[in-house]
Amino acid sequence: MKRIISFSLALMYVTLLFGGVSAAEQEVGYSEPIALVSALGMMDASQEQAQDTVTRAEFAEIMTRVMGASELPDSGRRIFADVLPEHSASASIEYLYDRNIMRGYGGAEFKPDNTITVGEAVKVAVSVIGYSQMAENDGGWLTGYYSAASGSGLLRGISADGKTPITVADTAKLIQNILENNDMLIIKGFKNGEPIVEKAEGKLYMEDVLGIYKYRGIVEACGYTSLSGENGSNENVCTISGEKFYTGDVAVSDYLGMKVDAYYRYDDRDLSTIVYMKTNQSTQTVEVNADDVSDATTKESFVYFEDDKDETITISESAIFIYNGKRLDVAADADLIPKTGSVRLISNDGDDSYDVVIIKDYDTFVASKVLAQDFKIDFKYDRGTMDLSRQNGIRAKYFLDGEETDFSSIVPGSVLSIAISKNVSGDRLAEVLISNNQVTAVVAGISGDGNDKMVETGEGDEYFFNEEYLRRLNENQP
Repeated sequence: MKRIISFSLALMYVTLLFGGVSAAEQEVGYSEPIALVSALGMMDASQEQAQDTVTRAEFAEIMTRVMGASELPDSGRRIFADVLPEHSASASIEYLYDRNIMRGYGGAEFKPDNTITVGEAVKVAVSVIGYSQMAENDGGWLTGYYSAASGSGLLRGISADGKTPITVADTAKLIQNILENNDMLIIKGFKNGEPIVEKAEGKLYMEDVLGIYKYRGIVEACGYTSLSGENGSNENVCTISGEKFYTGDVAVSDYLGMKVDAYYRYDDRDLSTIVYMKTNQSTQTVEVNADDVSDATTKESFVYFEDDKDETITISESAIFIYNGKRLDVAADADLIPKTGSVRLISNDGDDSYDVVIIKDYDTFVASKVLAQDFKIDFKYDRGTMDLSRQNGIRAKYFLDGEETDFSSIVPGSVLSIAISKNVSGDRLAEVLISNNQVTAVVAGISGDGNDKMVETGEGDEYFFNEEYLRRLNENQP
């Protein structure tokens, strides 16, 4: 049995905590629409469900949310023979039926459990943005609706033909196209079963109907970390190109230094709240693990190993360097060569020169004595004492096995991976990764080199280890 471990088990969580997938990688294909519409509350889906199909009842519930229907009754009236009032989608079906958005078959059946086709879904979408009459005048079902959908951008990113059952991925893309449509006729009411529409001048559908807005800019600050080096005052606030927002449930810190599209809602507080964020297509990011950074790296030229080859990135003369959460006013070459952690380089203007460099550099400690009241830790192996108290000007965040915790999780014997900023003015930031797991065994042998050094125990288990473990082993330290 092979297990992955090192002297610092806490380091297993470095990748998890620094650079989520959403920020380190551009969203591509269907993943971004699914994440977007799920975050906005239009549908509840995951990437694993991308190729699943959608029933007519499910689609009806989704579209009522897209239309901003709120406080629907628990049940609708009996319209179709196959949809009882207690059906979970009956109120949504009634809502759409009354607005001539979604109809049944032969007037008697809705067929709620049937999968909805792309063509049927497109017809609904065209009706939602107010172009059903135009579609009818242009040939009706199916050509007229496809013509209206194509002209208004609803088919962007959807390649399946009209008779194919629609997937979750295409449903999400269709919803995104509705939300970001700026050429729609807003339905203001109904008369004799026909919609009363009004041209929405210069507004996106989601702005006019749902109160959701989109803002584009560079994430300049998040919490206590700022590209300018200023001290933040609220860890739940971010700044995007001069505008402040509440971060909500979005991990905005993952996007620091990047140009983003931020979707937000107004609320009754002084700032709007971000509900979804994605990197702009002009942004390029490169993330390199510490082990792959070359010693030839300088603050002008970043050199790293990829696929057994040297790669070089040019760093702009005016680049901003963020080291463990705080700006470095004067960066040294050595700062770009972390012992453990990673380096993220960001370019927002599409050229080959990178303008923001974000460094995470962890050091490993083993706690011998913990003074919880004073937030002080004595370390084994002559590593001294660290004061993590606010009185010492430290703002620390603690993580135990990947989950946020507090100082009380540190006990004698805890293995700590600590990334602490170097700034001399304002509060310093510290990120403390804690592991209280222990392995007690007899070492039977050591093998490997480079990044694949392994120790085998007498029980036959294998563990990866780092240089600190080897140093202690050579010195016969426990």
